[in-house]
Amino acid sequence: MSLDTAMNKYSGGVAKYRSSEGKYVKIRHKGTVENTILNILGGLRTALSYVNCFTLDDIQDIKFIMVNNQANKIYN
Repeated sequence: MSLDTAMNKYSGGVAKYRSSEGKYVKIRHKGTVENTILNILGGLRTALSYVNCFTLDDIQDIKFIMVNNQANKIYN
């Protein structure tokens, strides 16, 4: 509960020794929950395909390698 809006609502305000660590943002309605879940699942499927995994269990065995100098020098 580090957002000042939450502290004001539930504990009477921000204590002098604390600071707010967040931002309250109100957004417009973005459609159904089903569409949001389908977008999240689509993102997960894409991420799994990038690392050649078929299930969420498979992704636990992924090893990432840091690669430097990936600029394509032809277009520079």
